[in-house]
Amino acid sequence: MKKTILFMAAVVLGLCACQTTKINLESYHGMTRAYLIGQLGPPDAKEPDDKGGEIWIYQEKEVSLRPGTVVTYEQKGADKTTLRKEKRIYPPEQHVRVINTSFYIDKNGVIYDSAYGYRDIVH
Repeated sequence: MKKTILFMAAVVLGLCACQTTKINLESYHGMTRAYLIGQLGPPDAKEPDDKGGEIWIYQEKEVSLRPGTVVTYEQKGADKTTLRKEKRIYPPEQHVRVINTSFYIDKNGVIYDSAYGYRDIVH
């Protein structure tokens, strides 16, 4: 039961974070290219949007280190005696999240759409 509650809380927090990001990105809609540069600086990449405008992409990386763990497994027989014990050691993992924020800018230099996404990389 406790695990279910924690899982549900994590899901709700994740959805709230996505909604907040969407609202923040939508606040740029209707603003100009110059305003975007003033707020976020030059983009990390630019691509055409197939409508005569551009897609400006801002990228950031979050790097964290997940601690290593030691897990002990124990297998018991039908008579409740231990048949086998096994200890597994998992080393620490470097976790990298690459976050892309994209702004769609029309041919007049006005932001008309935005997108946010990320991918996780575990080393």
